[in-house]
Amino acid sequence: MKLFKEKIGEKELVELKKTFGSYFKVTVDIENGWIVVGCKLHVDGETILVAEGSNYKDIWGGAVDLKRKQVETLAVLNLRASQGNDSMDILDPVIRERFIVVVKRMFF
Repeated sequence: MKLFKEKIGEKELVELKKTFGSYFKVTVDIENGWIVVGCKLHVDGETILVAEGSNYKDIWGGAVDLKRKQVETLAVLNLRASQGNDSMDILDPVIRERFIVVVKRMFF
């Protein structure tokens, strides 16, 4: 796993592909624009983000497919009845879009 607070550079992207392939899980702080790449479980990324100062309500999980340049918004971490998200997918269109924007900004 690796935390990124800035756009992922070409050298780092090559290393990520060597380690994880072209498809991997990401955990994102949509408020700060930070991302943890390569989590086995999204909650592992959440732990790192919280340690950096992120708020739980701003942390969401998904995946990125580098070959197809697609972002997925599905993760067990997203099940949050207290935030009105009773699905593994990010239901709120504003939160979903913020998640996608952060991931695309970091990778593409």
